[in-house]
Amino acid sequence: MPDELKAYLKERFGVSATLSPGRFEAEVAKRVGSPVKREPLLRAWRVYLSGGGREAVRSFYREVLKVPEGEALVYGMHLPFLEFYAREVPGRLEGEVLEVGAFTGALVGYLKLKRPELAFHALDGVEEAVEAGRKRVPEVSWHLGWAEEADLPPVDTLLLSVFPEGLVDQELESRLPPEAFRKRFSFLRARPSSCAS
Repeated sequence: MPDELKAYLKERFGVSATLSPGRFEAEVAKRVGSPVKREPLLRAWRVYLSGGGREAVRSFYREVLKVPEGEALVYGMHLPFLEFYAREVPGRLEGEVLEVGAFTGALVGYLKLKRPELAFHALDGVEEAVEAGRKRVPEVSWHLGWAEEADLPPVDTLLLSVFPEGLVDQELESRLPPEAFRKRFSFLRARPSSCAS
């Protein structure tokens, strides 16, 4: 992991190492000793893994934010992806940038550090995550809502870094012309912009 990314994640989000999803429950037990106190998070985790839809996503992320260093658990599980994005994405960004599913802003905040001349937006459907993100990464404009329901600004670059709801498949090209992009991602249908994923 690049030293700059490592220092940023440790300082702002308490991330120190990669966490395998298979170790999630054991890590929660270390942070929350009481089985009664950790049960709501573990229950939400299991429903989330079973594909319980938006309410499962919302419930899991709400519960994880109640745990000491809960953000570090989430970002620890995403660390290989964060490392990849930190290496590959900064030079590809253009204009107004929107990250969909930003959680509390680790990725979008890091990208803002790397490309301070660009305007960054973060979107998340979990109110508690947006509140935490506004405190942790105030240099980014935050939006609350699910992608297809949110009132979003026009964007030039769309980051679908954590888009697990099955709306993206393996055949998606890395760059799409504006009309093809709007057709593919209908939640941006009314916005005039030259988006790229």
